[in-house]
Amino acid sequence: MADPAVYNAILEENRRMQKSIQDAAAAAALAALAIEPWNSENWNLIPLLDSPTGCLCVTDTGTGQLRCGTSCTWTVPAGTTQAQFQLWGAGAGTANGMCCAGSPYGQNGAFASTIIDVTPGDQYTLCGGCAYCCWAGCSSQNTTCGMDSYATGNGLTGFCANGGCSRLSCGMKALHASYGQCRWRGTGSSEQSGPCICAGGSHYCFSNSCATCGLVPFIAGTEQTYRGTSTGTVVGLPGIWGSGCFDTNHYGYFISPPVIGPCHTAQTNSSACYPYDSGSCCGGCRCRADLGHRCFPGAGGAYTHMMGGAMYYCGDIGRAGMVRVTWK
Repeated sequence: MADPAVYNAILEENRRMQKSIQDAAAAAALAALAIEPWNSENWNLIPLLDSPTGCLCVTDTGTGQLRCGTSCTWTVPAGTTQAQFQLWGAGAGTANGMCCAGSPYGQNGAFASTIIDVTPGDQYTLCGGCAYCCWAGCSSQNTTCGMDSYATGNGLTGFCANGGCSRLSCGMKALHASYGQCRWRGTGSSEQSGPCICAGGSHYCFSNSCATCGLVPFIAGTEQTYRGTSTGTVVGLPGIWGSGCFDTNHYGYFISPPVIGPCHTAQTNSSACYPYDSGSCCGGCRCRADLGHRCFPGAGGAYTHMMGGAMYYCGDIGRAGMVRVTWK
């Protein structure tokens, strides 16, 4: 019969090696994701708990707008030694398209993940953030951010993923450290290029045949991100704004930002290109969660586009956040 002390030493060394591998993978993920956090090909670098024996998701699973926050308490089951906590902050809503105006796809909520050792009987509070309740309409705009999602308990301190920011001005501030943050404009363009950002920074106002002067790329948030500490390594993604451009006719396209799924791959069809020309093309009136559009936890609201006149298109509500815990 093997010496129990030797056997335990071997088990401890295996655990140490496994943690070392997880830490190395997390470090590689952080380096790659810091450069292009919207590049879903790098998302598989984020560590994933292998062969889990249980799973719990906390999010809005109704058939409506998928915007409501939910919470619960999870108790670590008997025989469980490890758990992974994944957080999606609630997505940001988008502004209306009144007159000659619009907005790209709203910023996704941030994403955060950690794997920690757990003790049977310990309890954790899990809360999926709520997206802002209302559509931006004729006389109001949506400048309220999505709510944070979080998990608290033994080994987790202040661990949360922030909700998406509903102000285009925040995205331009992250992309252009200049006066041009007051205009929705592409990379490499002058400070006077692009339409002005109006209504508290929520949408752009098209006027004077003012094109974006190049592609406005996906933009990673510098403020709406993830935070907190864990006894494991925390890896995540900041909130991402959608991309797009238009010419002097106000004809162009928007690209929705990819949304990360539970297996650290992009949700199917979460990133797609939507061209537009004359007329109203999208918004909360047509592209809503209850109509099957972007039904992913943490997704930002649909774009809006309006060519003129007294009509308007409502903005879209962002999607609720989610907490997912897996264990073994």
